[in-house]
Amino acid sequence: MKRANFLIGVLIAVAVGLALSGCATTYNEMKAVLPPEKQEVMATVDAFYAAKTLAEFMVVTTKDVVLKSSYIGGSHTAESYWRQYTAKKSADKSSRIRTMRNLNVEISGNTAEVSYIVDVIKRGVGDRDWSGSVSYLFKLRREGGVWKIYYYDQ
Repeated sequence: MKRANFLIGVLIAVAVGLALSGCATTYNEMKAVLPPEKQEVMATVDAFYAAKTLAEFMVVTTKDVVLKSSYIGGSHTAESYWRQYTAKKSADKSSRIRTMRNLNVEISGNTAEVSYIVDVIKRGVGDRDWSGSVSYLFKLRREGGVWKIYYYDQ
């Protein structure tokens, strides 16, 4: 029950974070003008990204498990990893401005391709701001009436 409540809390936090970041408004505005069949494809992409985000926030409960972290560096027990990771992610998100552009959804028969670019401006990295762009590409296939992602690149 605690794990379920934790996961629900993380989903809510992710949704609120996206809404406050400015990215969600632009993204939702872009999605709103898509025809229904393309919105169905985007729902699959959204679900995948939410699951990916949840996977990043999952806690390993056994304290003797050692995890490697590209965010923190070095080896940590699950407990110390979780404390440091969440502190770092909170600091990162509070100083980040994200916008989305070039949302493209193409459907051809039982396949679809979704691409977009996220621009990030991060305030106060060292003594200056940092900015960059990340391109996303999803390839989907309709199997049994359901869209499934078979390729993802970032």
